[in-house]
This record gives sequence, C-alpha cells and structure tokens, in this order.
Amino acid sequence: MALVGLVFVFPIFWMISTSIRTTEAVFAVPPKLLAWPITFEPYTKALEWISFWRYFGNTLYIATLGSAGIAISSSLAAYGFARLKWPGRDLLFGITLATMMLPGAVYMIPLYLVWHRLGALGTFIPLWLPYWFGNAFSIFLITQMYRGIPFELSDAAKIDGCSEFQIWYRIMIPLARPVIVLAFLFHFTNVWKEFYAP
Repeated sequence: MALVGLVFVFPIFWMISTSIRTTEAVFAVPPKLLAWPITFEPYTKALEWISFWRYFGNTLYIATLGSAGIAISSSLAAYGFARLKWPGRDLLFGITLATMMLPGAVYMIPLYLVWHRLGALGTFIPLWLPYWFGNAFSIFLITQMYRGIPFELSDAAKIDGCSEFQIWYRIMIPLARPVIVLAFLFHFTNVWKEFYAP
C-alpha cells in the first residue's frame, strides 16, 4: 500500500519541488528529483504580478456563501421530502433527482439569458444565489439521512408543541449535522475548483 501511495503522492512532490527551483534547474536534462539552489522567487513574483489575496478572498466569499445556502436550503427541502406527507411528494423528488442527469451544456445558454435579463452579469450573484434554492445531490443525501431518523422523535416533539420548523431546527439538524457538513464541504470544494460558471 505504501508503494501505491508513493505513486499517487509523486506528482504533488514533483510539483512542489519544481516550484522552488531556478529556471535552469527546471529545464535541466536529465531532470533531477531535487535541485539546488532552492528559491522562493516564483512565489513572490506570482504575488506581485496578480492580486492573489483579492482573488483568494473572492473565491472564499463565493464558496462560503454558496455552501451555506446549500446546507440550509437543501436541509429544509430534504425535511419536506423525508418527513412530511403531501400529494406529489415522490414525483417531485424523482424530478429533483432527474435534474442531476442534465449536462451543463443543456442549460448553459438559458441560464446566461436569465442572468442577463436580471442584470446580474459581471457580479457575484449568479455564483452563489442559485444555491440558496437547493441542490439535487445535497437534497438526496440529506433526505436519506432524515429517513433513517426514527419518526417517534418527531411525534414526541409534536406532543410537546413543536411546529414542523422547530422539529427541523431543533431535532433534525443536530442529528444530521455530519451529513449537512458533508454537503457543505462537497459544494465548497466544487465551487473552489469551478472555472465554468464564472
């Protein structure tokens, strides 16, 4: 296992080792695993040439805001699918899951036109606001967790006078916190490496 692990770690090691070499050492033939002298000049030049900290802050802002929206809205929608009985619930849940099969090319132009008509192009709003209306994968993930929680807890809370919102907030969220955090992290990493939407 350690040998297999080294195969997967080697590209990261090579990337870091190359980033702290001089230009001559990078293009040396034959290539060397470690080259001297070590220099951190590429990092300082990168920080001078681009507004790295501003870009980092923008990405952090967008990823955090969108992920918070996913965690809250998907959790609330999942509660409705998993714990409440209403006509058409299973059909709407199936439609929600079916949206995961749509490739991005199908809705790329209509989505662009919607944001253009709303006057939000060139702003951060299209990058975080849609996620405050849920995400099919996160809704599915949290719904499965909610379905595993015994209904007796909800019934006991109703007897004590809790509304559905209070049951969701006071009972379901604390019990499903690991899955909600997982949905947050999945979305955060997806937004962090996203180049298509911007």
